Parts: sequence; structure tokens; C-alpha cells
Amino acid sequence: MKNLFLSIGLLGLSTGVFAQLPALKPGDVQVSVGPQVYSANRVGSLTEYQNLFNGSSLLPGDFSQYSKQSFFSVSGSGSLFLGTGWYFRNKDKTAYKSNMTLRTGLTYFSSYGFNNNLIQTSSTPYDTLKGSNGTMYPVDSTYNHSISFGSQSQNLVLDVAMIFRTTSAKRFSLYGGLGVQAGASFNRIATLRSDEYSYLSFADNSGFLRSNSNDYHGKSETKELKSSLVMGFYVPLGMDLQLGKKREFWKQLHVFGEMRPGMMVTGRVSNGYAVNPGMSFQLGVKVKFL
Repeated sequence: MKNLFLSIGLLGLSTGVFAQLPALKPGDVQVSVGPQVYSANRVGSLTEYQNLFNGSSLLPGDFSQYSKQSFFSVSGSGSLFLGTGWYFRNKDKTAYKSNMTLRTGLTYFSSYGFNNNLIQTSSTPYDTLKGSNGTMYPVDSTYNHSISFGSQSQNLVLDVAMIFRTTSAKRFSLYGGLGVQAGASFNRIATLRSDEYSYLSFADNSGFLRSNSNDYHGKSETKELKSSLVMGFYVPLGMDLQLGKKREFWKQLHVFGEMRPGMMVTGRVSNGYAVNPGMSFQLGVKVKFL
């Protein structure tokens, strides 16, 4: 009899052990898309681009007559995220927490932007027009030459974020957290573009400058760059809406919007890496099955 009770006790103990929930379990799948914009000011200096395109027919031999345009350079792109939400077991080991999720997935994004511009402008007297009232209007011939340097790439990164959300008992919830990205930047290209145009202009009686563009030439060159690592750190801040409360299909379906202020570490056009601040926005759909 004693052996019988011992066997039953061991059976119950083993059943309890094996019946415990896994500490972490996938509970949703999600997909989202959206734009992202990051600063491109540190991706490559003017000297780096000039050295890269040294000997190009599009570059003038003397840059003394060119001035650098001052503007905030950005790298714009679209992004696509595919991922899974992993849920943590509660303290009693009887269910899973709904307010804390480990989100893992892959993010693809391309980037393109010009981050260095040189411009030369010169005007010379061309002719004189005589108005119907006898007024004389000097006509100038203006020449502009703009040289732009930029880069573009495609990127695929592993995306991991810890998400903390308000109670999910209601259909609407807010969430925040911390995310990291790491992966490869490939198909990297540096771009040189030359735009030359000239026009005739004169000022009428009101002082309004009238112009007539009559010549334009635009050309570009590219250089392939080595693939490099790309990393990112961001803070996900979002809103989640459960589409239904009664029917099971709509209860599982969620839509969400998310903004991601962060920092992106990318390869420079020569050697080394650049750290640039930026922002990403995501709109997505989530199917929750846990």
C-alpha cells in the first residue's frame, strides 16, 4: 500500500512538472510598413566624396569658385517589418503576461539621400531691351553649376524590441519600450551628379525678375561601395487597437501605429561608421493567437 501511495505521489509530481507552461511562448505575428528619415550629414564628407570620384570628368579642376550649400541632409527610405511577439509566463506559472512582450523579426529598408552640394553661380551682361515707353532693361546671362554627392543602400537587419503596454483588458492600449537592430547594408552606391543650366533674366518696372531658361545639361556617375554592418537603437512608442470583442476572428486581429525615434549606425563612404539620429513610423496589422 505504501508503494502505491508513493507511486501516485511521484506520478502527480511529474505531471505537475511537465504541465508547467514554457517560460516564453510565441503569441502573435505582425507585419508593418512605413517611412523613415535619418540624418545623412556624417555619412561622407566633401573630401571623401572628392577622393572617391577623383579623375571624374564631371568634377571641375578648381573648386575655388564653388560654395557649399548649407542645409540639413537626410536619408529617406521606406521600411518593412515582419515579426513575432513572444509572451512571458506569469509568476504563478499558470498563464502568460499580456503587458510585456519580446518582439523579434526582420526589418528591410532602403535609403537614399544627397548630403553634400557645391554650387557656382555667375552672371554677365548679355543685352539691353527697350520698352514701349523707352525704358531700357539690361539683360543678364546667368550660369549655374550644381554638384551633388550622395549615397544609397539596401539594408536587412534583425530587429529585437522589449515592449511594455498598458492593460490589454480594453480594446485600446498604449505601449513603449526599447529596440535594437543589427544586420547588413548591401548594394551600397555613392552618387555624383552634375547639373548645369543657364538662363537670361531682366527686371521689369516693378522690380520683378523675369527669366527664360534656355539651356540645361545633367549627368551622373556612380561608384560601388563595400557592404558594411548597420545597427540601430530606437524607442518604440505606439497605439494598439483590437478590432473586435465578440467574434473570435476580430478579437485576434489588431491594428497598430508606432513611431520610433532612434539612432542609426551606418558605414561611411570611405572607412569607419557614422552615427545619425532619425525617426521611423510604422503602420501594421497583428494577429494574436495566445
